[in-house]
Order: sequence, then structure tokens, then C-alpha cells
Amino acid sequence: MPATIRVLARAAPRMRAAGRISRYSTSPPPPPPSPPPTKPPRSLSGAYLAVALAFAGGAAGLAYRLQAEERQLQPYAYSTHAVGANERLTPQHTLLTVPLSPAEAALFADPERGVTVHHVMLGAPQIQIERPYTPVNDARSGDAQLVVKRVPGGEVGRLVHSLSPGQEVAMRGPLPTFTLDPEQYDTVVMISTGTAVAPFLQLLSKAGPGSTQFRLLHALPGPGRDDWAQRFLGPLQAKWGDRLSVQRIPPGAVAASDVKAALKDAGRVLVFVCLPPTLMQPLCGYLTPTLQQGPLTGLLRDIGLRPEQVWKLE
Repeated sequence: MPATIRVLARAAPRMRAAGRISRYSTSPPPPPPSPPPTKPPRSLSGAYLAVALAFAGGAAGLAYRLQAEERQLQPYAYSTHAVGANERLTPQHTLLTVPLSPAEAALFADPERGVTVHHVMLGAPQIQIERPYTPVNDARSGDAQLVVKRVPGGEVGRLVHSLSPGQEVAMRGPLPTFTLDPEQYDTVVMISTGTAVAPFLQLLSKAGPGSTQFRLLHALPGPGRDDWAQRFLGPLQAKWGDRLSVQRIPPGAVAASDVKAALKDAGRVLVFVCLPPTLMQPLCGYLTPTLQQGPLTGLLRDIGLRPEQVWKLE
């Protein structure tokens, strides 16, 4: 299979023989490998945060502080940005819109071939903590739209849910999550639940015309919960027509019958899996503790997929 995916690892970047996929990165991307082919680190804390950046010719250290001392968006230093809108989608989810200048929007650019999905980091400087969020839109349009879930004990989520238009939020980025050339595949299958659908919403928003078929299996919310994702899926289905198949699956374990149906007549296929660990394990196996891909196990291996055809996202 050709080298079509670059994903930038959350720890120091590592090369993979079949291509590169990384989890969401706080490091700058290494140069792409010569041919042969992952929402983001969950937390970083401490009085001062330091990131060791790996470079091709050696290593250099860059320390950054969570205090927002800049006004221009950039990957490795926080800047403050006025909130454009903060719309409550459900009691647990809010849609934060952050306007971008033309220069900032240009940072979300794609390579000459393919699509790069980016994420940003939001910070709570007063408690020295940050969390990753993936825009659900094409931020080149002039704003970044982030769906932020508030969970018990989640300080960044609590802060974001409290913001009003005109107030400021600390943000850094964009950071590349993965780069994909869809035209190297006949079918791209995406499996997700909850806010883990965000990288797929961005991918479908940014990708342009072509022949690739996209098939999304996305879990319905649990009983009594609002289905915020449909707001974004409807326009994408209108954009893609019969090249995008969206199947809403029951919450919980992903059924083998649903996966096999999505893989039917898939041809050259790539499968993205973005699920909680308890749901990921029976499907394709865990990520490693350092967020490397780890061995392919579970249902996807048993039905005959190879490791380079499956990419796990945290």
C-alpha cells in the first residue's frame, strides 16, 4: 500500500514502516518519510510545561508557558482570542466559535496533495492545564468551531462553558493530527462515538472532489441525550451525496455486522477508529501507553485487515 497517511505522534515522533500516524501532537512534524503508506493529548500540567521537540538532525528543547502572552495564533505559545459565539448544543456540550484573522486561518492549510486535520489546545492559565480540541469545521473559512463537552472535574470544559461572546480564551495551534490523501483509497471508513467524531467532521469539511467513498459509523447518544452531531452531519451529507454513507449505530460495543457492512466491496480501504479504550479493544486492540498504534487485534484483524489499513485515534 502506498504511503498516504502521515500522523504526528503525541510523544516524540516515530517512523513506521507502513507510513506514519500519530496521535495529536505537541511536537512539530518531522519531514515526511520516503515511500513505503492520532480532541489529541488529554492533559499536560505543571507549574511550567515543557515540550521536547524532536527534529530530523537532532533535538532541540522549547519551553512554553500557559500564560497567554501573544495575540497571534501559533502552535507553541498561547495567545488570547475573543470568543465570537458560545452556543449550548446540549446540557453537556457547547459550540465555541473563535474568529481567526486571515493569517491565522491560513495556518490550517492543506499540503499540495491530501488533507490535513488539525487540532488546537485550549488552556486554563490560572490552574496551568490545557486540553486538545479538534475543530469540526474547515477553519480556513475564518473561524474555528469547537464542540466542548463538560465532564465532572474537567476544568477547561467548565471554563469554556462559562465564556460569553467578547470574553477571551487562551489558545495555541494549530497542531496537525493526521494528513491523508483520500484518492489513494477507494473507501475510507470512520468509526466514532461522541465528540470523537470531530476529526471526521473536519476531514469531510476540508476534502475536495474525488472518487473516494466515505463511510461513517457514528454512535447515537444514550437514552435521554440530545443528538448534537446530526446538526453537522446533515450539511455534510448534502455536500457529498452518494459518496458519503452515514450509519448511526447503537451506543456501546460496535456490532460486527455493522463493521462488515461498512467494509463490503470497499476495495483499497483505510479504517479510522476513534473510540474509548473499552470500545476500541474488541474492535482493533488498544493504543500503547505511549499512544503508538500497538498490534492490530480484535474484529478488524479477524476479518482480514492488515495493520497498515487500520489507524487508531485516541
